[in-house]
Amino acid sequence: MTLPQLQELLDRCRAGEDGAWREFVKRFHPLIRGTVRKYSGDLVDDVVQLVYERLISENYRMLARFDGTFPAFLVYLQRIAQNVSTADIRRRSLPGRQTMNLDRTLDLLVDGSP
Repeated sequence: MTLPQLQELLDRCRAGEDGAWREFVKRFHPLIRGTVRKYSGDLVDDVVQLVYERLISENYRMLARFDGTFPAFLVYLQRIAQNVSTADIRRRSLPGRQTMNLDRTLDLLVDGSP
């Protein structure tokens, strides 16, 4: 992928274009998942979702902030995934802190049943 192609994809994601986010996930999911797997053990799927939440929060702010080359973007994504992973580990390791996986949280939000 060239830098202009990457910039076009990021612009399309920020604009909410149909299929752009799906294309982004298809292209970068292996990198994000692989990075998270190094840090998060058995909670990979939950933490990958947290990475995606981080990327799209505040109107795709993390994607809009990037201004560099395509190889640098790969490093940028890895760093975001690493930061989210380590923050999640820290959050889960706080004494007296109960955690709940995202599937259970969604079940509670959707139908109110545990």
